[in-house]
Amino acid sequence: MSDIERKVLEKIDEAIIVKTASELIEVPSITGDESKAQRRIAKMMESVGMKVDVWEIDIPKISKHPDFSMGVDRKEGLGVVGCLRAGEGRSLILNGHIDVVSPGDETNWSFLPWRGTVKDGMLYGRGSVDM
Repeated sequence: MSDIERKVLEKIDEAIIVKTASELIEVPSITGDESKAQRRIAKMMESVGMKVDVWEIDIPKISKHPDFSMGVDRKEGLGVVGCLRAGEGRSLILNGHIDVVSPGDETNWSFLPWRGTVKDGMLYGRGSVDM
């Protein structure tokens, strides 16, 4: 392991990662109904000092585009971007999604799907390993 890799790993706070992921797992974000989770992630980004932009996606307008595709009907769609300025130079852009598929019959789950549960060093809950 290089010195830089070691320094990066030393800065990772596993407890904060698990806490943050668990907070997101607790907000059902089934495809087509993700706005509550989008608002939660926006607040999380603001809480660490990011400048956050949240906007409503005009679904009727974009649906007229010839390349438009939407797998499920939705009442609302939100775009969320967080930016943290660290100085001049190169930028790092991370892109992700927040939706999950339905957990199905929740009685088939070993752990509740809408609660982050840690057991034997693994985090369980709907969406915990989507990305």
